[in-house]
Amino acid sequence: MKKVFIIGFILIALIFVGWAVSFFFPSTLGWIAAAPPSLTPATSATSTNPVQTGIGKVSGRPAPSGFVEYYNPQYHFSLLYPTTLKVSEHPEDGGAITVTFEDIEPKTVMGFQIFIVPFDGSQITDARFKEDNPSGVRQSLTNIQVDGAVGAAFYSTDNILGATREVWFLQGGYLYEVTTFKELDTWLDSIIQTWKFTP
Repeated sequence: MKKVFIIGFILIALIFVGWAVSFFFPSTLGWIAAAPPSLTPATSATSTNPVQTGIGKVSGRPAPSGFVEYYNPQYHFSLLYPTTLKVSEHPEDGGAITVTFEDIEPKTVMGFQIFIVPFDGSQITDARFKEDNPSGVRQSLTNIQVDGAVGAAFYSTDNILGATREVWFLQGGYLYEVTTFKELDTWLDSIIQTWKFTP
């Protein structure tokens, strides 16, 4: 199910981009991902903007100018993301959820999604990986930590999405899978660095 929402995101993006390209640049095909913004903390320009969506609670965490907090007490985490992104939550069967962060502008496709599912193991097996990622592709696999949780970052592929950047980790009985386009890897990594687990 997690791929359904990002596939929908891609289809909508392609429609918008196709229109913009054909209207403004009829001889040009394809979309261009804009240079991603930096998430360098701005100590002189912080705000306590409430979460734009979520499960209805706000932690009040300070955010750099141009960013806002997404706080989800049910799944025990908070992160900071650009205010240009629209957040949507899609509950799924078995206590899972997909959270999408989308910004669709002419000539620009920016966004990522988080798929969260209950998980009672201590390690992600190959079988489980292929269940959620049928391609089985894990390139440039790197061990990482997300606010103390051990995980992995890697490049993968999807028949519809093409090349992807993914970050998977386990914490508190949940498996978190974060996905974006491969070319947005640095941008996604800067957002992941703001991830905080909550009680």
